[in-house]
Amino acid sequence: LHGTDTMAYTASALSFVLNGLNKPVIITGAQLPITAVRTDALENLVTALEIASSKNKAGEPLVAEVCINFDNQLIRGNRAQKVQSNRFDAYNSANYPVLAHSGIIIEYNHAYIQPYNATAKLE
Repeated sequence: LHGTDTMAYTASALSFVLNGLNKPVIITGAQLPITAVRTDALENLVTALEIASSKNKAGEPLVAEVCINFDNQLIRGNRAQKVQSNRFDAYNSANYPVLAHSGIIIEYNHAYIQPYNATAKLE
């Protein structure tokens, strides 16, 4: 969980600092507090947890990189930009496709997600 003003900066920095990562790091937050009537916090949190725990048929993480999950979109950490302060669609993906869209199901854009590397070592 992270504040939204600097979330994109943190995600980008982590994507470079965690060189050799082979586990999901899914950062999320909310535009409104979890106690607000129209909050986006619960959906963002639950979806981030579901993505972080998702595995392929071989039992490997579906997403093994730093990402932001926000407003039904999974964005690569070093491509995220905050573009809105007053709407739930606060982030976009700069010059790179969204990695997943969540709704009734989570639709992964596998062609753009970094493949899992079992031999990767965190440096």
